[in-house]
Amino acid sequence: MSLGGFLVQLDPDTGRVRWHANIPDITRMFHAGDRLWVCAGGRVHAIDFETGRYVGAAAVGFAIRAGVCDGERLVVAGPMHAACVDRNGTVVWSARTESSGGIVSTQHCLVARDRNGAELWRTEAVTMHFPDAGLLLGDAVAQPDLSQ
Repeated sequence: MSLGGFLVQLDPDTGRVRWHANIPDITRMFHAGDRLWVCAGGRVHAIDFETGRYVGAAAVGFAIRAGVCDGERLVVAGPMHAACVDRNGTVVWSARTESSGGIVSTQHCLVARDRNGAELWRTEAVTMHFPDAGLLLGDAVAQPDLSQ
């Protein structure tokens, strides 16, 4: 659980603190298998769920509003951006929408780049009316929190 930037894991049977960590500005948490991903301040922190050991962190550079994980990776999205972070807290790819032409355009595509900036893939240009769509990873679906 998160208490004002103080992350605590309690033993469900005894209520004793198993481990704790200080991560300010927590906005989202995702758990799968032995990994806990904590989103805070445009960063994704990877933590070993059982021990609380800090595994790593990645700066994604945007406000995270939705995410979905499968145990090996976490895909997060925010306004006009998305990124994939592995279980070690390393960015696998990041993507942002790009206009397909003109100064004012409703035609956009999603372009993914690796950590060195090389283009990995690009979607076809589509008309986007709502930039905060949900995420799909395998069988899991996540919708953004539109109240922010």
